[in-house]
Amino acid sequence: NDESARTVTESDPHASPPEFDLTNLACVQTDGGLGVGTFSANLAGRTVSFTPKEGQSLTCTFTNTEDLNATRGKIIVDKVTNPGGDTTSFDFTTTYGSPFSLTDAATPNDSGLIVPGTYSVSETANAAYVTTATCTSSLGHAADDPSSINLAAGEVVTCTFTNAKKPKL
Repeated sequence: NDESARTVTESDPHASPPEFDLTNLACVQTDGGLGVGTFSANLAGRTVSFTPKEGQSLTCTFTNTEDLNATRGKIIVDKVTNPGGDTTSFDFTTTYGSPFSLTDAATPNDSGLIVPGTYSVSETANAAYVTTATCTSSLGHAADDPSSINLAAGEVVTCTFTNAKKPKL
């Protein structure tokens, strides 16, 4: 029978991928007939310190929650027209979500948090415009083509589609 004080510490679940945060630490004691000892849980320190009594049980649950901002990424699609302020609506399809439409003045489309992987976004051709597009990384990765976006964990890729109006003769 060992009633000495002891401490249990969880290693940092956010130190390496996949990245999690300790979001709860709860303990329950059961009297084994000779009373219960003492315990204290420290969520910030990821520790439980306790001094048990003979026969008692102490069950502690460390709850970790995935840090989606670290393990997922986002794709932002922005529409720019030349000349600016064009009210034409342009249609887009993606491999990560539902189709959508954007105008020059519209708020860019946000994919929301999605798992890392290779995705694509394309704009339906409009014969009155010349379209160019490029995708830039928040992590400084090389620019992606919108047809092959390599989304990494924690990355925001912004794809800007620019439509220049063709001159009319």
